[in-house]
Amino acid sequence: MFELDFKSNSLEKRYTGGCVGMTRANGRLIVATSDNQIIALDERFRIVAKSEHRKLDFHGVATFSDNVVLVAETAVNAIGCYEVDTFARIGEIRLNAENKDIHHINDIWLEGSRLYVSMFSPYDKWYINPVQRTGAIVAIDLTGYHPASRLDVNPANHVVVKGLYMPHTVMVHQGELAYCDSMSFSAVVGKRIQLAGFTRGLAMTDDTIYIGQSRMRHVLRIPHEFSNCSLDGGIYVYNPEFRISRFVPLPAQQVYQILVVDPGKNGE
Repeated sequence: MFELDFKSNSLEKRYTGGCVGMTRANGRLIVATSDNQIIALDERFRIVAKSEHRKLDFHGVATFSDNVVLVAETAVNAIGCYEVDTFARIGEIRLNAENKDIHHINDIWLEGSRLYVSMFSPYDKWYINPVQRTGAIVAIDLTGYHPASRLDVNPANHVVVKGLYMPHTVMVHQGELAYCDSMSFSAVVGKRIQLAGFTRGLAMTDDTIYIGQSRMRHVLRIPHEFSNCSLDGGIYVYNPEFRISRFVPLPAQQVYQILVVDPGKNGE
């Protein structure tokens, strides 16, 4: 985890480990890691709580309430509900009964009572033909849902965007759905923004869009329509008014999530 100052292009490492998703809840930064941990950091990035879990292949994290966070559990096609104070798993939103990665759930975003989920395929086993453009964003109505319960959902019945190519980050900004269409080397924020490599990580202010780029793990899957693929890890700082960007490299190959913080406050 790095804290970046884009005015000076300076950065400071705040946590060492595979951070794959994060959110704020109850005054803490809740982070899911690639080694099956959930940790809580205070405003000075000190670890105040940590828990270890079975191999669930954590991805995106979203705040359900001050006391509960949602964590994408890609390995079991579920979104687990965890208490913020104890990290106890109290419930789940299950997208497939199999305890095997069928849909490859990536990022999640809760907007009101509407839960958005990005995945490689809402229909079938994504790995049978991983280069198919069957990725999607699904939207699940959580009205009346209690996090200490189980909700079974067929994602194929809740698709709001289809035909994507390995999508990742999803969010709502100013009432508009935005996401990374990762293997298409693009982000969609109203209009499609074409970039040079695998996109993952997205954040926005009033006049700037921040888009993460990661080193591709499977270079043989590069889409044929592109004559070049950038393998650099970093963040594009994009001005949508003038359609120009600059690239800030990171000393890391994989970017998962970007959070913007208010000036004068600690952030990431």
